Amino acid sequence: MASKYWIKLYHEILDDPKMGRMPDKLWRRTIELFLLAGDINQDGLLPSIQDMAWRLRISVDKLSKELKQLITFNIIQKNSEKYIVTKFAERQAPLSDTERQRLHRDNERKAKYYGHPVVTKRDSNESRNNHDSLVDIDKETEKDTEIDVDKELDIEIDIETNKFNSLFEQCQRIYETKKGQLVTDGPAFSSMIGNFITNGVTAEDYSAAIDAMDADKKYKGTKPTSYETWTISNAEKRKNPSKTNLNRTPRTPEEIAAWNERVLNELADEY
Repeated sequence: MASKYWIKLYHEILDDPKMGRMPDKLWRRTIELFLLAGDINQDGLLPSIQDMAWRLRISVDKLSKELKQLITFNIIQKNSEKYIVTKFAERQAPLSDTERQRLHRDNERKAKYYGHPVVTKRDSNESRNNHDSLVDIDKETEKDTEIDVDKELDIEIDIETNKFNSLFEQCQRIYETKKGQLVTDGPAFSSMIGNFITNGVTAEDYSAAIDAMDADKKYKGTKPTSYETWTISNAEKRKNPSKTNLNRTPRTPEEIAAWNERVLNELADEY
């Protein structure tokens, strides 16, 4: 099937929580995969992971990790060794008569609201002129040499992505090991990891929160995100030990020593 030079990209993506909660790098990777699927034009089938990595100028290992995350978001599916964009063929198909009528009614409402008609057709001369312009642009594009990417920006993006991926995998491994359950809600878990990064949380903070909450009969961790607030609190206490509650009675020798040290430090600060 011949390649297309364009694909449909729906406005509803802006309000899709599944897309909105992705890290920026993963959001960009999603659009790139849509474009790759449109390029080979085989009902959403994607090239081999080696070919995709080459075209996107990233390593196979890095792309493999991102594809695993996108599977949890149901952006793509894996069938045997092939990756497919979910519902790509359905969403790229021609509009049905019902959909055309709906769009026509929407255009009429917009025309009434804005006070001017919404242009949906062009005369044949304008269409031909636009087509000729597009052909010229395509020819010029083919002659253009590849543009160097801003290396400094790429490094910053890679650091941010690697940090997210690393914390995601560590916390996923911790939860699944401690609880004996798989992380199934990818969007919610990714949102929690994003909050962890914002608040300087480590995997050790998350591990400690699970242990502490599960040991306290007042709390019940029913899902991975149940421990989010406690984890962020752990991180705050670790980063700002002087702000911890000094009125709580210390229980262990280690806690007593730490409590005494904090009291002495705060008294020294006051004087």
